[in-house]
Amino acid sequence: MTLASVLTVLADHPVLVLFLVTGVGTAIGRIRLWGMSLGAVAVLFTMIALTAWGVSQGVTIEVPSYVGDFGLVLFAFSIGVIAGPGFVNALRTSYWMLLLVSAIMIVAAALTLGLGTLLDLSPETIAGAYAGSVTSTPALAATGGSPAATVGYASTYIFGVVGAMGAVALALRHSRTDADAPPRIVDLVIRIDTDSTPTMTDLTRRHGGRVLVSRLRRPNGEVIVVGPDTVLEKGAIINVVGPERVVAAVTDELGHPSTVNITHDRSRLDYRRIILSDSRWSGRTIAQLGVAERFGATIVRVRRGDVEFLGTPDFVLHQGDRLRVVAPRDQLPAVTAFLGDSERGMADLNPVALGLGIAAGMLLGLIEVPLPGGSHLSLGAAAGALIVGLVMGRIGRIGRFVTTI
Repeated sequence: MTLASVLTVLADHPVLVLFLVTGVGTAIGRIRLWGMSLGAVAVLFTMIALTAWGVSQGVTIEVPSYVGDFGLVLFAFSIGVIAGPGFVNALRTSYWMLLLVSAIMIVAAALTLGLGTLLDLSPETIAGAYAGSVTSTPALAATGGSPAATVGYASTYIFGVVGAMGAVALALRHSRTDADAPPRIVDLVIRIDTDSTPTMTDLTRRHGGRVLVSRLRRPNGEVIVVGPDTVLEKGAIINVVGPERVVAAVTDELGHPSTVNITHDRSRLDYRRIILSDSRWSGRTIAQLGVAERFGATIVRVRRGDVEFLGTPDFVLHQGDRLRVVAPRDQLPAVTAFLGDSERGMADLNPVALGLGIAAGMLLGLIEVPLPGGSHLSLGAAAGALIVGLVMGRIGRIGRFVTTI
């Protein structure tokens, strides 16, 4: 077959093009140079290259626009659901950074408008060029996705990506001395020497809720699960879990490291890594699960992705979290059944939240706000889906209805 005939076959089968470009682009996106890779954006660049190649041979290759619309709203909604839990906290703690980013976006918009007007570009092309320069696909959707806007978007997107990768490369130069990375969670066995006999609540309050004690061995040899009212008596041996600096401070306060590792004694208390797969508990805090009251168990650590967190009572759990649970041996099977511990369950989507959430986002994007001069403003399907996703990711559940996917 000639090159032109191959391109003609692709032009006649857009579904084949979709999967071919997805596979090839993803493979290219995994190639790492200087510690970085293009990732999913390589799929876009692969499609641009293929269509340009086709045009050079007189063949038009394209994918139906509704396929792009589907992918866009799915992407925006999923990003919202993922970012939702930490979005409000970011508004409170990182508002200065958000203001800085907003200022950069405003300056970029002003520059794009000025240069676009100087070059006599159409308003749609200018809007698309702005969306591409800041790599904001929802912004492109808000323009209506006209051909002129899409051309402007595709023309500047690659520069937006390269610029972002350059900024990341500069930031990674200081990764070894990064001071605000999540603290490493450690555990240490301590023998208590102090005569003050604080309760676990007292210890937690003094250290800002950033420390847990997974088990305690009394001077008489009895090993127990530690609760809020447990007295940390002199001569007891405890296993302390928390950020490295906090554990060191607790050690200085209570005693010294012990040579007796009580975690090796699993005759009465045992531990297990359990997957939270039961959707009933998604969006709830560790305290709301009530595993201490139900089973005498303690959730010590939570592993989410590649990051490990301390299992504090106010920590909000998500499906797929891996929980390090300490419990009486005879209660571990019941705790496991209670939490789910199903790998298969984690492969299932929540179609109700996915379908209704995206539908609500698209309806929100259709709302038109009248502007002076007879024009109107609307969010667009992608921005609407993003906002609904943020809300659903934040609230986690409404009664028995889980809003995460």
